[in-house]
Amino acid sequence: MAFFHLQSGTRRAMQARNASERLWVRISILMGLAVCFMATVICNERILKHMNTVQRDHNDSQQENIQEKNIEKASTTAAAMTTITNDNDQDKQQDEQKEELANRKQVQPSHGTQMNRYPEQYSFLKELVAQNQTQDDKKILSFGCATGEETLTLAQQYFEEPSIKVFGVDVADVAVAEATKKAQLVPEGKITILDGREVSPKDYGPFDAVLGNSVFCIYGKRDVPYKNITYVMETFPFSNFESMLDDIDSYLKVGGVLTVFNSNYNFMDTHLAERYEPIPDKKCPNHFVPRIDRENKKFVDVKDQMMDCLFRKVKSKMELVPIANSM
Repeated sequence: MAFFHLQSGTRRAMQARNASERLWVRISILMGLAVCFMATVICNERILKHMNTVQRDHNDSQQENIQEKNIEKASTTAAAMTTITNDNDQDKQQDEQKEELANRKQVQPSHGTQMNRYPEQYSFLKELVAQNQTQDDKKILSFGCATGEETLTLAQQYFEEPSIKVFGVDVADVAVAEATKKAQLVPEGKITILDGREVSPKDYGPFDAVLGNSVFCIYGKRDVPYKNITYVMETFPFSNFESMLDDIDSYLKVGGVLTVFNSNYNFMDTHLAERYEPIPDKKCPNHFVPRIDRENKKFVDVKDQMMDCLFRKVKSKMELVPIANSM
């Protein structure tokens, strides 16, 4: 009987132990499941957070691309508008230049000239151009070349070197046609004749020398004495003289030589004088053209006097522009 009770107690103890072990197994499984669940939740949260970050970065990138494209489009549009505006401005300037050239009138009505008309002056000029060692190729312009005797003289007798090109410009049909024919008497390219109503010499410059001989003057006409000051003032006032020289100055090099001979006015009275200097030992005899003071009030008798006729350009227009003091 006692043995039976012992076995029965042992069995109950084992059952209790087994039950306890099963309970701990279940608890361990539940804890493992809980850990897995928590890990899954955390992992899902991280995945979701990462996906949100990726999506946000993607959206930001798309937005930046859109903004960049908009900026690029705006820049392209602005550039196109600027190009159109610049093109319009250039077209307007070209039209204005063509109109200005077409409206140019001949000051000196005479086309009368001759070969080697001013030998002393041409010799002076040859020396001065030879002294300028800035470059090998040089350009000489006859302003108001008439029928081409001066350009032909320069090309054949004074500047024969192939590296020196001679140009002539005039605004009279007859003069341009005759000068063009004479240009064919020398090798091709040596002389170029320009129609001043169609092109500007500036497009062919800059020049080492510009000759303005017997072009800045009015000789008068048959029924008006050439010393009639009223006629000169109305036909060729000092302001026109200065304006023509302004144009020439724009295509003459610094260091270049300008000749102003047989003119109604004194070159040194113009505002250009501050950037030029007369060449003192190179004077020319004044012919029959009378001089007038810049106020157009009186004639100055200079007939047969030795006058300054060659001027060297020593400063550019930009060199005379005042520079504002920095604040």
